Amino acid sequence: MDSDQSRSRAKGARNASAADTAAEASLARLRNLGPVSAHLLVSAGIRAPQELRALGAVGAFRRVLFHRAGRVSTNLLWALEGALRNERWDRLDAETRAQLLAELNGGSLAVPDSARQK
Repeated sequence: MDSDQSRSRAKGARNASAADTAAEASLARLRNLGPVSAHLLVSAGIRAPQELRALGAVGAFRRVLFHRAGRVSTNLLWALEGALRNERWDRLDAETRAQLLAELNGGSLAVPDSARQK
């Protein structure tokens, strides 16, 4: 590989990092989502608030679960739902949480082992 190709690849990597940083900043502006949650979303391929809205909280949570090999807390699910509703995650009522878990589990209200709080 010549030096021009090396520089081109390095520049591409920097641009990808800059794009990831911009995507994370955009997501982190949503209520309940800070830099860690935003990084998890971008790592799972969710790069914009519009993508999060299109997937919904459960769809986005499933993607993160997959990309993190199940190592994620249900608190992220609550945070995602709160972000979509523009309300604090800890103010989601028990019925809403149960509905989210039921959707996550395909109708079952049990918390999947992969999503238990760690």
